[in-house]
Amino acid sequence: MHPTLRATLAATIILAGSSTLVAQQPLSVPSASGREFWLAFQKNFRDFVVNERTQKQDPAAPLELELHITSSVSASGTLEVPGLGYRRSFTVDPGSVTVVAVPKEAQLRASGVVENLGVHVVTDQPVTIYGLNRRYQSTDSYLAIPVEALGTEYRAMGYRWLQEDLISQMAIVATEDNTVVRIASPVRLRQFAAPADPIVDGRQSVETSSTTSPVRQFVEDVPSYEEQSSDVRYRTQTRPDFSYDELRRTIVVPAMKSRTNRRDKAVLVADVLVDEDGSVGEVLVRHCDRREHMERIVEALRKIKYRPATKDGRAVSAWARVPIDLSVRNFGGRPKTVPAIAENAPAIEATIEMSETTFPPPVMSPEVRVQTRSEREHRRGGREAEPVVVRLTDRNPTTDAAAIARVVVIPKEPIEVTLARGEVLQLIPHFDPSATSDLSGTLVQSTKPVAVFSGHNCSYVPDLTVKACNLLAEQMPPVSSWGTTFGVGRIEARSYSMIRVMARKDSTLVALDGKEVATLKAGEFFEHRLVGNGLVVASRPVLVAQFAPGFDNGDNVGDPMMIVVPPVEQFDNVYSIATPVRGPFRHFVNIIARTSTIEELAVDGHPVDQRRFKQLGTTDYSVGQIEIPYGSHVVSGRERFGLYQYGLGFDEAAYDAYGNAGGQLFIDLDAAQAPGTVDRELPDIGLLGR
Repeated sequence: MHPTLRATLAATIILAGSSTLVAQQPLSVPSASGREFWLAFQKNFRDFVVNERTQKQDPAAPLELELHITSSVSASGTLEVPGLGYRRSFTVDPGSVTVVAVPKEAQLRASGVVENLGVHVVTDQPVTIYGLNRRYQSTDSYLAIPVEALGTEYRAMGYRWLQEDLISQMAIVATEDNTVVRIASPVRLRQFAAPADPIVDGRQSVETSSTTSPVRQFVEDVPSYEEQSSDVRYRTQTRPDFSYDELRRTIVVPAMKSRTNRRDKAVLVADVLVDEDGSVGEVLVRHCDRREHMERIVEALRKIKYRPATKDGRAVSAWARVPIDLSVRNFGGRPKTVPAIAENAPAIEATIEMSETTFPPPVMSPEVRVQTRSEREHRRGGREAEPVVVRLTDRNPTTDAAAIARVVVIPKEPIEVTLARGEVLQLIPHFDPSATSDLSGTLVQSTKPVAVFSGHNCSYVPDLTVKACNLLAEQMPPVSSWGTTFGVGRIEARSYSMIRVMARKDSTLVALDGKEVATLKAGEFFEHRLVGNGLVVASRPVLVAQFAPGFDNGDNVGDPMMIVVPPVEQFDNVYSIATPVRGPFRHFVNIIARTSTIEELAVDGHPVDQRRFKQLGTTDYSVGQIEIPYGSHVVSGRERFGLYQYGLGFDEAAYDAYGNAGGQLFIDLDAAQAPGTVDRELPDIGLLGR
């Protein structure tokens, strides 16, 4: 860290022979405690799942959206969702938790459209708020950041895709009118309105989206294949074209177990959005008789070369309908180039023959994605529940396709949108099975302060082999509050965690436990499996997020969750916290403090158990895991220290977890940085070990 920054803040890391960290709280800086908040709640898992017995869509587990509010003084306030016409008053007693329900219609279910679904909280005294987004076995929480601590530049943090509809997501909330927001993402973004809900037992589900919430698109739609076919304005437009021979050569089918040789016939119909440069923007499967081959055929449709559509001699974006007759022929014998599905299992080689077909597919919605097995079996790590497309029949009624907005592709270049106060823009990436479809690193810049949320609507961690999935949700701190030094504690009862270190600027050097591990460009991140505690030091500001693994990693406790770890530069010396989840959960706080001050740390006035702390590397700092009961707590110390909290479910709450920062300061380190100074080397702050 630059010495000018140290001197200016009086809240920095001072090199001493004993590797000591000295910190004093600066005056009048924003913290997690405030009087005004603009918040949002993103999509949690699925709203509907398929009933195995009836093969109809049933509502998923009930959605609970809550704010858990605590304060050290008596406070009163209001919660309002202007787009829903919802308003509720509340009071907070000192040292207690007030739980305020948020209408479930405030859940964001669209992408690339603007909705008036911001959640506004105003109080007469400073309060700390934790947002809780919960379904059965899919829970996470976030620390709410008050308006005075918000900024105008952010980067999102997400995770890799699990299934086409279980994917990374982010949301932006405007705090003032006429806020221009610019978004630059490393991945394609999708656009669709919140879907209408299926008809369940002859009635509309209670999970309907608000009809009072104005929705306006900011990107022009590409007309659907049906519209382009029927609209006279497109009669002079040619169709995108491709080679069926190339498609046949591109498809790769794995070996399959079988007792007999056979030939199976099926039909697949897909709509492919071909951009002006011939690249594929989106593939929507309209019909498929053989789901086991669908993903590979879609992958092949993305890889082949297309000749774009033209209008008046100019290339334009357009949909191409691709109907294919599939003849899957199995030949006995073990293939030489494709491994068997199961080790040492008899396998047969499969080839696909195809031809164009005129088979009329049923009209289907790309947003209708269901599970082949019960939600409970999937969440508990049973057989894999793959998303399938559901035919529109009386036996299995689904949403009318016309009631769901088309999926269109937002341009690859950065986009701009103007938001009014309280409006929210949620963004979900285009699903690419050959990539991660991860929004991590997406840059958000605005002309006025905004609140940014990001995560994943139900993710496996660390990869697709470790079940089960859980919601990941955090409110992102502005980049001006990012730091260079982080103590990351182990997650109690978990054998390891995953950490991501994301760079704000190019040429950022990152060291983990005293060893240089990465040089990052702006928006890039370093990912690492962390066993025990860890020390992260960077040459320039970074964001550090910690992820818990899935239940089935061998620990048989908890599930994925995401925590934004506060940097040393933003430590505070007192935290008013609230455990945001009731029921069968064990609640913990991780505390990072200077070893010599541990004896002065207290939870609700009671000294902490010093035996729970372990030294962090060769520094004079230690990290401890302290279990706390459900409720409101005050954690205090003589000097500044770091704190974040999490919970692990058990019994009926098994396969569930939550995590969030307990609080921090939000010092604007940009304002304190001397103009023209650049940090290019790892700071020698006595924390890297000797």
